[in-house]
Amino acid sequence: MAALSVWLVSVLCLFIGQSLAIGLYVFARYGNLTTHVLNRALKEDPIVILASLIAVIPAHLLTLLVAWAIVTDVGERSFWRALGWEWPARMGPWSSAALAVVLLIVGGVLSNLLGDRTTELDKIIASSLAARITVAVLATVTAPLVEEIVYRGVLYPALRRMIGRAGAVVLVSTLFASIHFAQYSDNWGVLLTIALLSFALTFVRAWTGRLLPCYFIHLVFNGLQAVFLIYSGTLPRS
Repeated sequence: MAALSVWLVSVLCLFIGQSLAIGLYVFARYGNLTTHVLNRALKEDPIVILASLIAVIPAHLLTLLVAWAIVTDVGERSFWRALGWEWPARMGPWSSAALAVVLLIVGGVLSNLLGDRTTELDKIIASSLAARITVAVLATVTAPLVEEIVYRGVLYPALRRMIGRAGAVVLVSTLFASIHFAQYSDNWGVLLTIALLSFALTFVRAWTGRLLPCYFIHLVFNGLQAVFLIYSGTLPRS
């Protein structure tokens, strides 16, 4: 139950934080929060989008704090040791990086085969250079760490004890992929890539019993795309 609470907090923090950031800015800038004003601001004001992106940072920090409190019983245990933050004998940095590259290549092929349609996140990135840089930073600095701690670090072990390894792999992979659906709902190639990445990360967690390889794969996967994003406008997919 505590693990599910961490997951729920992670989702609510993002939703509430971004909603507050958008609402406060729009009210201060335009004087009211009617549906018409909000829709116009979201379409025409790049600062609204930037504010929603920046709001992700405190949401991630709060999620990490809640995860730390639950995993350590408020400091009674080692956080990183409890999560399995170490390299297993069967999988090191190089093999993890290689898997990330393979997943990225497969994702590119899927996107090309199924049509690389514009997504909501593509529109966000196109809104301004500041938005593009912010997405790149979030994709490499906070997203891999927070998402791996929540999904593979906290949620997976709890579900494994409840429904077994196979059930936990399927459920965690599904939950992780589902939170990205709204961002990429117009692009089946990207959605399949996210599903593949999610399954691969959760399988690695189940196979190795460690979280660090999952984080490193996620970091490399996002980091390479962030480089493309900065220099060519390509979008990080998770």
